[in-house]
Amino acid sequence: MKKKLADYHPPKGLANRHLQTILSTTGPRRFWVEKRARRLLEKSNPKIVTTKDNVRLQVWQTPSTEKGHVILLHGWEGSARSLYMLSLGNRLHELGYQVSRLNFRDHGNTRHLNREPFTSTRHQEVGDAIRLILEESTPPGKRQNNYLVGFSLGGNFALRIAIDASELTNSLDKVIAVCPLINPAATVESLSNSIIYGRYFTRRWKSGLEAKLMLYPELKALEKVISGKNLTEMHYHFAPHFSEYPDCNRYLSAYSLTGNRLQALQVNSHIIASQDDPIINIEDIRQIHTPPCLQIEITDKGGHCGYLQNYKLESWLDDRLVELIDG
Repeated sequence: MKKKLADYHPPKGLANRHLQTILSTTGPRRFWVEKRARRLLEKSNPKIVTTKDNVRLQVWQTPSTEKGHVILLHGWEGSARSLYMLSLGNRLHELGYQVSRLNFRDHGNTRHLNREPFTSTRHQEVGDAIRLILEESTPPGKRQNNYLVGFSLGGNFALRIAIDASELTNSLDKVIAVCPLINPAATVESLSNSIIYGRYFTRRWKSGLEAKLMLYPELKALEKVISGKNLTEMHYHFAPHFSEYPDCNRYLSAYSLTGNRLQALQVNSHIIASQDDPIINIEDIRQIHTPPCLQIEITDKGGHCGYLQNYKLESWLDDRLVELIDG
């Protein structure tokens, strides 16, 4: 069922989609979010989860509670320390939830943990890690409430995990995707033509790949990827060398959620998206074939994972997500 949400109203002067997107993740907001999240940071401990395929992923985790467990997934080139992860994680921690902030492969200074580079098609390893996290945090003989929340590419991961990880179907009570990536091919092309966001992601990805190459100099093909002029060119070189797909088009299609891809969802799921998102085309979300267990909320404003609600740079999104989880 698709639902039009009209509750978010940005403050005067902060309605611009680029301001929402950029201010939510940079500048003075980092100081305030990290200050508010100090209890979450003090109570979070790093842990390495090793999957059945010997993939090692890092999770920052607070102690187990009876209230429930929320696992958070960041976006591409984000990390467990991304501001939206800390802001929401702190709210949930204050409410008594156990909070696990998972780093994808090669994110959050974890490039040394695995030789092969991160690819956006590796959702199975994230699903395996989530299963292990839930198994280890749930007391024997008890059933706690478990939630999975993903932002941007993390929202794409969360939805794919809910579709494909059959062993998690009965473990997850709700999956929430915020501004999820739906059409990777169209988004990569759009970003490649974007002065603001294209340059940002190109610079971030190149920097990460350069660090990976320093750790694993035998990955010579990364040099060609790094030499790419934009995201499209970088993906063109990256896919055949470091994914299981022979070319860029098939690689990007492999994690697309267009068409009927979400029809197999069986977990209660929720998407929040903004009409003015400068990174994710809202029409990709409007055209999703929606199964009965999926609800979609589309706001007029908010940018990409922005939703700043006042000049303290506090997040309306936190309020809404808490409502969906704790309500």
